[in-house]
Amino acid sequence: ERFAGVRFYFPGEMGTVTPANPNLAMPCVDLYEEPDCDMRRASAGPAAKWYEELDKETAKRTRILTFLRHRQQTFYIPCCHGLARRVLAERFAKEHPEWFAVLPNGKRDTDMALPGHRGHLCYRSPGLRDQIYRETEAYLLGKPPESVGMRMKTGHVAYDHNAFQPGYVDLGPQDGLGKSQWCQMPECKRYWDEGTQGELLWGLVADMGNRLKKNGIPGYVTNFAYGVVRDVPEVELPDNVLVEVCISGPWNDLLEVQRTRNDELIKAWNKKVKTGTKVWLWNYMNNYNGQVPPGVAPISTALIQGYYSRMAPHIRGAYNEAEIDYWLHNYLNYYVFYRMMWDSSTDVKAVLREHNRLMFGAGAEPMGQ
Repeated sequence: ERFAGVRFYFPGEMGTVTPANPNLAMPCVDLYEEPDCDMRRASAGPAAKWYEELDKETAKRTRILTFLRHRQQTFYIPCCHGLARRVLAERFAKEHPEWFAVLPNGKRDTDMALPGHRGHLCYRSPGLRDQIYRETEAYLLGKPPESVGMRMKTGHVAYDHNAFQPGYVDLGPQDGLGKSQWCQMPECKRYWDEGTQGELLWGLVADMGNRLKKNGIPGYVTNFAYGVVRDVPEVELPDNVLVEVCISGPWNDLLEVQRTRNDELIKAWNKKVKTGTKVWLWNYMNNYNGQVPPGVAPISTALIQGYYSRMAPHIRGAYNEAEIDYWLHNYLNYYVFYRMMWDSSTDVKAVLREHNRLMFGAGAEPMGQ
């Protein structure tokens, strides 16, 4: 890219620009650089179709190669419903039903065959907390999963890589945590009634972090500010807790009320976190509930530049949930997003002018419009 002028706009020959150069030469250089953001991920989603049919293995290799060419982060800090990935209901429902949320019908939320996200927890249960801590400590100390009976949904005994990565353990709650999934035990329900759900869930995260520190266990625990636990809680967080903030992002940036509230929320979380690192974001530019009409490419490069250039001083990066029907419809959004994550001062208008010229030739102007 830097010396040969190659551009990788999207996977395949059509999306790769390779200029003819009969005198290609590599100058003598001494380069050292690092990205503005160490957290750089975007997702087209597993259902995203390409414009051509690819066999499964080719599609997988193409996807990985595209991520590398976009300079996606190569180390993953897990932060996505980590407790749900421990398969707690399948492992402990019979032995410890008291660990699980009491539903409005009076039953414990242990029937994983029911529709929706199941297996919600009673976060006040001391036995549950002890088990979560044992598993967290065991992983960070390098103990085998058999030592704490870890099991994945596949039945394999292992630590789920989506919740456990070297030095990091995800403590995020199960998805879909609404009023009817919240534990109805009086001691738990009061948190919902008072609107202080975050005090209970972030209290659990703080408890795990404090236990690790007390026992001299190195590593971090993570959780995202999401749904009913998005707001900053009163509970103090130790300096081994990392936070990802889940907010709309570029597509809602023109809505002044939301933009102002979300910007302030990010700043408030940075004040709360004691690790010395900034928060990172989970943003949404996806076709949620079919909001993007079929066949429409929701190109949003100006919004992406404006949003992430403004956020740059306050974040360590972002994951962009940018799922859509066809990868091709979002390719410019992905391309510009990754450029901004690497260098938040990127001149996106110049990037687009170059793109239009290289991709469309004489059609650059009308296609640019």
